[in-house]
Order: sequence, then structure tokens, then C-alpha cells
Amino acid sequence: MAHNQPVVANRREGMTQSMESNQESLVPRKRGRPPKTQEAREKDRQMEPLISRKRGRPAKTLEGRENQLIALAYDVAEESLLNRTASSQIITELIHRGSTKVELEKEKLRAENELLKAKVEALKNAETTTELYEKALDAMRSYSGSSVQVYED
Repeated sequence: MAHNQPVVANRREGMTQSMESNQESLVPRKRGRPPKTQEAREKDRQMEPLISRKRGRPAKTLEGRENQLIALAYDVAEESLLNRTASSQIITELIHRGSTKVELEKEKLRAENELLKAKVEALKNAETTTELYEKALDAMRSYSGSSVQVYED
């Protein structure tokens, strides 16, 4: 085949090559799908860090899965902030979540939860201690020779 002659591939395969050397050659594409515009290709390049990020396995616990989804939402919010397309709701929510007041409220809730757990544990220990005292008193009475009396409240 001569170098100057035009090359045309089989049209049924959807491939053609330009007849002039300074024109771009056409690449194979799926039928029915229009080629992407320059804007669409640019948007794909901008979103590539989110799309190409390896997705780990879904968490086994509900809390872990929730944390994964929150992290993904933060990634999307970050991208929209960087692209200057973030809505006012996203901006105010992120500002609210970053405030020291919210952190103090979270810390207070954690402390209250610990306090409640300690109270429950103390009640369980008090019941166990009461039972042990009753058993010890009954044992001392039986050693002293007196009969064990049952007191009803």
C-alpha cells in the first residue's frame, strides 16, 4: 500500500481513517452513543479522584457502614467546595459540624453515657453486695447456734 493513498476501513466495523494526514483519525465507538463533548471530558477528569478511588469492602457493623457513607459524603462536599458549586446548606452544615460547640456537646454526651453505665454497674454491684451480706449473716447465725430467721419486709 502506498503511503500517499487514503486508507478506509470496513464501515461495518465502525472504523475509518482520515484521508488527509493532518486530520484526526476516527476511533471506534459504540453505535448510538454520541461522542463526549470537551466539557464532559473535563468534568470526568475533575471527578476522577472520586471515581478512581478504590472502594473498600462494606463494613460489617452498622456503625462502620455509617462512617463509610459519612466519609463519602464529606468527599463529595469537598469536591463541590473545590469546584465552587457547593450549596449554602452544605457550607453551613460543614461550618456547624466544625464548631467547638458541637464538639463540646459530643463530649458531654459521651460523659453522660459513661456516667449512666457506671450507675447501672453500681446498682448491679449493690444488689450483689446485699445478697453476699445476707448470706454471711445467715452463716454467722448458723455458727453461733441460733436458728436462722427469715425476715420479711
